[in-house]
Amino acid sequence: WRLGALLPWMEVPNFEYAPILGAHWLSGSAAFPPGFGYLAGPREGAAVLGTIFTSCLFPGRVPGGSFGGVTLLGGTREPGAVELDEVAVRDRLATEHRALTGRSVSIDALHLVRRPRAVALPTLGHRERLQSLSALPARLALAGAWCGAGAMDDAAGSGFDAAERVVA
Repeated sequence: WRLGALLPWMEVPNFEYAPILGAHWLSGSAAFPPGFGYLAGPREGAAVLGTIFTSCLFPGRVPGGSFGGVTLLGGTREPGAVELDEVAVRDRLATEHRALTGRSVSIDALHLVRRPRAVALPTLGHRERLQSLSALPARLALAGAWCGAGAMDDAAGSGFDAAERVVA
């Protein structure tokens, strides 16, 4: 969605975003240990941002005997990854999981979610652009990591703050 579509009467500033491709996968032969997953920083030279082992975090969401996860690609490191086709994503997942974890994975099912404007980037002037949105109607408040610090607890805190403002 675009903020300008939601608030057509306002002058909505342009925010910059990084694209993300979420590759949701199932494997009947994955041999990963139980856990959260892993993050892959630029120093690792990885072609993925990281993987969350969703079947470990949310038991019962995958068929018995399967292991599931979501691997994130793209971001500012490789914005064009959001356009990769399914074959390229499958190849990348197999290569990257092996390189980063030392374990093989065969992908039995794959679902790709493309978000060309996924992560707001607080570039120079970001605070001023946010302040220009201060004239929101009652019962409407913006929240999320792009409204302040990018840490998860800050993003969640901004949601609680926004909720308090709209119900006050």
